[in-house]
Amino acid sequence: MKNLPQIINEVAAIKNSVQGAMGMLKTGQIMELHNVESRVKDVCATIQNLPANDRKTVQPHLMALLDDMDQYYAEMKSRHGELLEQIKQLNPNRQAMNAYSKAANIKNTTDED
Repeated sequence: MKNLPQIINEVAAIKNSVQGAMGMLKTGQIMELHNVESRVKDVCATIQNLPANDRKTVQPHLMALLDDMDQYYAEMKSRHGELLEQIKQLNPNRQAMNAYSKAANIKNTTDED
């Protein structure tokens, strides 16, 4: 069983991973956080076995992690919305390019006659 400082260090390490992912997201990069969920589950399972006083000691660390995870989710949601808007803006451009291509092909086939 992990002791209290080890648990707090693990929560801090997870928090650092989330903050690192958020920093990368702000620069347009994506960092996979697939192992964060399992790490959080493991820490929470360990915390459940702690005495009440130790759980109270860990609580502010968990709340800070939760805040960072909420912030990361909000940033991801915002980026997702931005990407959807960019895709919507690309669609009319693509339609115009397709129309231009078709017009150019028609012109090329009529020029050959």
